[in-house]
Amino acid sequence: MRGFTFLLLLSTALFITSGCQSDNWLTHEVEVETYPGLWVDSFVQPSQTDGYDILWVIDRSGSMSNHDVQLLLGIEEMLDSLPLDTGWRLGIISTDPDEALSNSTFPLVPGDDIIDATNALNALNNGSGWGGPPLEQGFESVYTYMDLSAYSSTWMRSSAALLVVFVSDEDEQSWDWTASDFYGWITTQRSRVLISSIVGLNESTCADEVGEKYLEVTQSFGGVEIDICDEDWTPGVEEASKPFEPIEELELSFSPVIETITAFVDGEQLDPSEWQYDERINTVFFLTIPDGGTLVEVTYGISS
Repeated sequence: MRGFTFLLLLSTALFITSGCQSDNWLTHEVEVETYPGLWVDSFVQPSQTDGYDILWVIDRSGSMSNHDVQLLLGIEEMLDSLPLDTGWRLGIISTDPDEALSNSTFPLVPGDDIIDATNALNALNNGSGWGGPPLEQGFESVYTYMDLSAYSSTWMRSSAALLVVFVSDEDEQSWDWTASDFYGWITTQRSRVLISSIVGLNESTCADEVGEKYLEVTQSFGGVEIDICDEDWTPGVEEASKPFEPIEELELSFSPVIETITAFVDGEQLDPSEWQYDERINTVFFLTIPDGGTLVEVTYGISS
């Protein structure tokens, strides 16, 4: 039986995470048919930037040598996952600020492989003595490298987006930085910042400590958390690389009443010829890729 039409209005603050389907509020008025349920899945298309600068910030203390195989395979996965046309550059530094200050290794670029990544990793100063670098201060290391190191300015670009990947089996130990302090500082450095962490995730971790401060700042950016105890980091690294690619599809949260599916970009309804729904995998594909920075919404009645 056909129901009556009604208007959905924005009545609460909109919460959107890029690539996630967690928002069920429309940002505009739209007439729809009454069904048992109505839902809106959405995402914000990543904005185009002048390339991507990537920093892998790696704890090189003695205990971290157990993770070198996963580490190099993870870096290789990112090299393979990054689109060639995004103008990315990938630098590798230590969590030791002194090493970061003196680091003058040229970043990895498209065409480099795991051999180049191995050479860059081996070029890090492991410090003196059995324990490797005396400091495991990822936040201070990033600050030192980006603000104080003369070499970073030879390849890092203020107009590029920034991705930082922290890797450590201990918590962040910078004396003068809280996670909130680091968040406040790094958001002033670039118009777009992404953070991911490969650390101990909980109290049952095999790592020496839970990476609480790393996780706090990662969660502030909605970044990817990878368990350092996993034997294979590549799925998480692949996920961390996804923001570099434009979003071309949206898996729906619920099974829809197919005839109710409607797509919008910044509140403007898309012509049905610009998108396609695949019932087998419950996914809407955008045949015309939405522009960077636009809000993409798919509204539909929920099938009972």
